[in-house]
Amino acid sequence: MDLNCVTLDVRATRPGGTWSVEAAADTAADLDLRTDGNGFTLRTDDPVTVGLDEGRHVAVGLPAEEGTHLEASLNAGDTTFDLAGARIGRLEVDGNAVAMAFDLSDATVEAVRVNINAGAASMQLASGSDIGSIDLSANAGAMDVCAGPGVGLQITMLDDVAVGHNLEDEGLIQDGDVWRSPDYLSASTRIDITLRGERGRVHPEP
Repeated sequence: MDLNCVTLDVRATRPGGTWSVEAAADTAADLDLRTDGNGFTLRTDDPVTVGLDEGRHVAVGLPAEEGTHLEASLNAGDTTFDLAGARIGRLEVDGNAVAMAFDLSDATVEAVRVNINAGAASMQLASGSDIGSIDLSANAGAMDVCAGPGVGLQITMLDDVAVGHNLEDEGLIQDGDVWRSPDYLSASTRIDITLRGERGRVHPEP
């Protein structure tokens, strides 16, 4: 998906289900939707315009199964990824001047990559979350990661990272470039996050 100035809601459907895209007629007129046997591409061709997202709403349903991969490039809008309990493959999202919320509670995801530029993103994790890897990049943006009870975090700060954070305030322990929850090794769910970027901030929260 490549969308400008759209309020986007992405939800996981039942395993074995099909892709779906819903939009009002006036919004649909601004969308270019193309399908093939394996999925779809969705894009808007209009330029980014302040206030254009008002009233432009798109809802996407995707099958909650391991063969599902989602790639999205989003500019100037609000997006919700409600993938709680889903089992999918890769989730890759680039956001520019956009607010994004990810619910990965009890989700199984092969890999997550989120790049936020001049925007904000939040991510909800729970003890039932099984995430192969999470790669976060915050450039003049903010990322809040909320890890529920039983979740141990290991956050690796890459050499070129220049972001503010509250890792120590939240009780994480530093070992070189790596920060870990005190109970990381004994936690029922362990999630590894790689962090990169400039002029951003990351806040892990209980």
